[in-house]
Amino acid sequence: MLLPVHIVAGGIAIVLGFVALAVSKGGALHRRSGLLFVYAMLTMGISGSILALRQSLTNANLLGGFMSAYFVVTALTTVRPATAWTRRLNWGALVVAIALSLIEIGLGFKAFASPYGTLSGVPFFMMFFIATVITLAAAGDVRIMRSGSPGARPRIARHLWRMCFALFIAAGSFFSIRARVAKILPEPLTTPAMRALPMALIFVLMFYWLWRVRWGRAPARAACLAALSAVVCATGFAQSGGSAPVKPDPILITLAGQSMIRSDIRVTAPGAVPLIQGLLKGDVVFTNLEAAVAEAGETVHEGRGFLTPPESLDALTTFGFNLLSLSGNHAFDLKVKGIQNTIREADIRKIVHAGTGNNLKEASAPAYLRTPKGTVALIASASGLIAQGGSAAPDRPGVNELRIEAGGKANEATIDLPDAQANTPNREDSQRILQAIRDARGHADLVIVYQHNHVFGNHSFATIFTEGMPERLAPNEWLRKWTHAEVDAGADIVVMHGAPLLHGVEIYRGRAIFYDLGNFIYNVPPTLTYIDEPMNWESAVAYVRFQGKRLQSISFRAIVLNNVGEGQPDIHNEYANNQFLDTRGLPSPAAGARAGYILRRLADASRPFGTKVEITGDTAEVRLKPGN
Repeated sequence: MLLPVHIVAGGIAIVLGFVALAVSKGGALHRRSGLLFVYAMLTMGISGSILALRQSLTNANLLGGFMSAYFVVTALTTVRPATAWTRRLNWGALVVAIALSLIEIGLGFKAFASPYGTLSGVPFFMMFFIATVITLAAAGDVRIMRSGSPGARPRIARHLWRMCFALFIAAGSFFSIRARVAKILPEPLTTPAMRALPMALIFVLMFYWLWRVRWGRAPARAACLAALSAVVCATGFAQSGGSAPVKPDPILITLAGQSMIRSDIRVTAPGAVPLIQGLLKGDVVFTNLEAAVAEAGETVHEGRGFLTPPESLDALTTFGFNLLSLSGNHAFDLKVKGIQNTIREADIRKIVHAGTGNNLKEASAPAYLRTPKGTVALIASASGLIAQGGSAAPDRPGVNELRIEAGGKANEATIDLPDAQANTPNREDSQRILQAIRDARGHADLVIVYQHNHVFGNHSFATIFTEGMPERLAPNEWLRKWTHAEVDAGADIVVMHGAPLLHGVEIYRGRAIFYDLGNFIYNVPPTLTYIDEPMNWESAVAYVRFQGKRLQSISFRAIVLNNVGEGQPDIHNEYANNQFLDTRGLPSPAAGARAGYILRRLADASRPFGTKVEITGDTAEVRLKPGN
C-alpha cells in the first residue's frame, strides 16, 4: 500500500514544485502550490524511508527520505513567523542535517574504496557533493539560530534554494531511472540527456530567482537565458554525440544451455573440442555450471553427487566461456566444501561468476565482465530443488536462492501440492534480487539475469517430468510475472535453465527473456531416466547482439547432444563417473531435418509470447519489432 502512495506523492511533488518555481513569487498560486509541495514531499520522503527500511538499513532511499523532509521543513519555517515551536523544529532539523552529513561522508569514503568507486550504484563524488550541500545547509541553520531571523532577501533566498534542492531530489528519483521514465514518456525522451534536462532546469530556474531576489529583473533574465542556452547546447551535444554521431561497437553475447560437465573434456573427448568451440563465439559467452567442483579424493555417496574436477573449468574456458553462473541445484552436492571449491577454482582462473558465495551478500552480488566493448553484469539465482542447507545465509556459504511459495506453503518442487494456491516468489528474496539488478545497472552497460528454475507448477519436478505433464514445456505463470519485474528493474537479458529442455523466447519492453535454453553439456547419469526424453538431447545456442543498449538481433543455432557415450554405462550406481558418462551429452551442430524440428519447436514455444522466429536452414532469427 505504501508504494503507490510514495509514487503518487512523488509525481505530485514534481508537478507542484515546477508550478511553484514558474509562477510569480508571493502570489496565491505560489503559496498554495508551495504548501502542497511541502506536504507531497513529506509524504514521499516518509513513505520512501519506511519502504527502504523494510529492505535494508543501508538502502539509499532511507537517507533520501530524511533529506527531503529536512529541506522542505527548514524551507517552510524560514518564511513562517518565529515561534517556540518553529525553533524546536529547527533544532531537530539541525540534528538530522548533521547526522545525514556524517553518514553521507562515511558512505562516500566507502564508495571511494570500492572497486568501482560506487555504492549501490551511486558514485562517491555524488555522495561527497550531497554531504557538502547538507553541511552548508546545517551551517546556515546554526547561523540563523545564533543571529536570529535574517532580512527579507536572505530569508527568501534560503527558502528558495532549499525548496529547489528538495525538488531536485524528487525529480532525480524519477528521471534518473530510465525504466520509470519509459512507462510514461515516449522513447526519444528516455535518453540520458533528455532525462537530465528537467533536473538541469530546476537549477536554471533557481539561479534565475536567486539572481532576481538580489539584483532585479533584467540581470535575472540575462542569467537565465545564458544558463538555459548552456543546458540546451550541452543536451544537444550529448544527444548527437559531438560533432558527428558515434555508435558504439555492437557487442555479441552468446548464451548456451546448462553445462552438466563431469570431466576435462579436452582429455576425455578431445575430438569434441573443435565442434564445441565452433558453436561459441562473441564478446560474452555464458553458461551455467551444473556441478560442484571436487578435488582429488573428494567423493559423495548420498544425495545427488554431480561432481566435477577443477580441470573441467579449464575445459570451459578453452571452449570460449568467460561468464559463468554457479547457482545450480547441484552447486551444493559436495555441501559447503563444494561451494568453496568451485568459487576458489573459478577465482584462480579469473572466470567471472555469480550465484554462490561464502555468505548471502556474496551469493546475491552482481559479477562484472569487462570487455573492450563494454561491461556486462551477471546476477544469478536458483529456485526449487535446493538441498537443505544449500541456500546462502548471512553467515553460511551457499546458493542465492529465490524461494517460491504456493499460498502459505513453500514450493521447493520436491513434493506435489495439488490443492495449493498459485506460485509467487518470496518477498524477501525477490526484493534482494531486484535490488541487485538495480545496483548492477549503475555499474554495467548491459545486465544479464540468470535463474536456474525447477518450479513449473504445483507438482514436484520429478512428477512433472516422469508423467510427461504439459507444465514441463512452458514457464509457469509466476515466471512470466517475475521475469517482467526483473526487466523492469533493469535486466537487459533474462536467461534460464533447469527444465532441462528448450522453452520459448519473449521480447518484453525491448529486452529478451529466454525461458529455458535446455542443455549444452549433458553428462547426466543413466539412472536419471525421468529426464531422458529425446527433447532433452536437443537444444539451441542463442546469439544476442546489442548496439549500445538497443537489442539489435537474436539468432539461434540448433544443436544435438549424443545420448550414448563411449564405453559401458553403470545403470545401477548413480555416483559412478566413467568413460560413458564423460563422453555422453556433448554438443554438435544439428543439420537437415533434425535442425528444422528443433527450431520449429522453439518457434512454436515462442509464439504464445508474441515472438516470431523465422527459420532458415539450420539457424533461426527472432523478428524484432521496429524500435527495439
